[in-house]
Amino acid sequence: MDRSHAQALNRDSLGVCLRLEAEDLEEPEDLPRALTAALDELALAPADVDLLLDLGPIGPEQQWTGATVRLFLNALPQITEWRSLTLSASSFPLDLSAVEADSVAPLPRAEWTVWRALHERADRLECRRQIDVDAEVPQAAEAG
Repeated sequence: MDRSHAQALNRDSLGVCLRLEAEDLEEPEDLPRALTAALDELALAPADVDLLLDLGPIGPEQQWTGATVRLFLNALPQITEWRSLTLSASSFPLDLSAVEADSVAPLPRAEWTVWRALHERADRLECRRQIDVDAEVPQAAEAG
C-alpha cells in the first residue's frame, strides 16, 4: 500500500471494501493467510472492512455450486467480525439473441440456484448461527 492510501485511511477512518474475485477463491485454504496479510498491510481490523466475495458472471456450466461457495464461507477467518460480508454473482446472458423481440421469456439464473442451495443447506455452514442466512427468500424471483 502506498503512502497516499495509508493517509486516506487514517484521515477518513471510513474503512475499506476488500473485493475477492473468483480467481482469489480458487484455494479456500489460502484465504485465512491472504486476508490476514491484507489486514496487516492496511493496518485495519475486520470490523473496518466490508468483505465482498465476487463470483462474477456465472452460468449453468460454471463450477460454482452451493457446496463450493459454502467451502469458501467456512474458510473465512473471523467471519462474524467483518463489518459486512457480501456474496455477489450474476448470470445475465452476454446477449439476448435467444429471446424473441417484444416478448417475455424466462432465463436461467445460475446465481439464484447457488443462493437457493446455500439457503436450503444453511445447516452446513459452520457460521450458521452467526450470520443471517434466514433472510426471506423472494418467491417471485424464481425464473428458469
